[in-house]
Amino acid sequence: MNKALRMNRLFHPISRNAIFFPVDHGTTLGPFGKLTDIPALVCMAEENQFQSIVAHKGTIQWAIDNGEETRSMNYLLHLSASTQFILNGEFKQLVSTIEHGLRIGVAGISVHVNLGVREEPAMLKDFGLICDEAYKWGLPVLAMMNVFGERTEDPGKNFIAHAVRVAGELGADIVKVKYAGTKEQMKEAIEAFPIPVLLSGGEKSSDLMGMFNQIYDSLYAGARGISIGRNIFEDKYPVAMSKALSSLVHDFVTPQKAMDIYLDHCVQLKMQG
Repeated sequence: MNKALRMNRLFHPISRNAIFFPVDHGTTLGPFGKLTDIPALVCMAEENQFQSIVAHKGTIQWAIDNGEETRSMNYLLHLSASTQFILNGEFKQLVSTIEHGLRIGVAGISVHVNLGVREEPAMLKDFGLICDEAYKWGLPVLAMMNVFGERTEDPGKNFIAHAVRVAGELGADIVKVKYAGTKEQMKEAIEAFPIPVLLSGGEKSSDLMGMFNQIYDSLYAGARGISIGRNIFEDKYPVAMSKALSSLVHDFVTPQKAMDIYLDHCVQLKMQG
């Protein structure tokens, strides 16, 4: 299968947007939230029109081994890892290969790169070489780009746009970044390189309407979807959150409508159990 066919699988056939569901956090932080039941999360993702699960190799195997109901989901093999036990957890190491991804049938590869840290050069080198190898096999590459360091505190510079540019120039097919701060800055970031930009969810948010507004603004600035994990599997009602996010990304509802969908499903789930 060539890259164009795989890329088509990673975006909704009507909205042309994507919801990626990263569940790689267990390696970094351990089993928490709903990560204790990966097959259930995969089924939930499929039922709510998510396009892909982003996970480490063992997690993908866990999901696939569960049965037919989880095998039709697209998977991106996440190659990068670190744990909370080391002081400098921003240094992500490669822990799998593209060959292994091909063997288990993934639709693409995911790589995490942290800019602005001491080990940035090593991560950039790994990232560039992974993109070269993935290109040979027609596997799309998702770049998870984060930016750290004192130099990123300059309000006059759009470091998210710079991160998008780095991802595109080194060969990524899709890039995941945090909200750039304003709608205008997000538009600048999205236009930094002609590859699909997905909005990252980050840590669990205490301001759901703020998160919905950021997603809405990003989509109308040209973003092609979201890549959100903790704000789904750490939510008390992940099914309700999944439905709200799917409505935002694929049905283009307003943030207030997304909130109404979330709250309505929360009530239903409370009544059910």
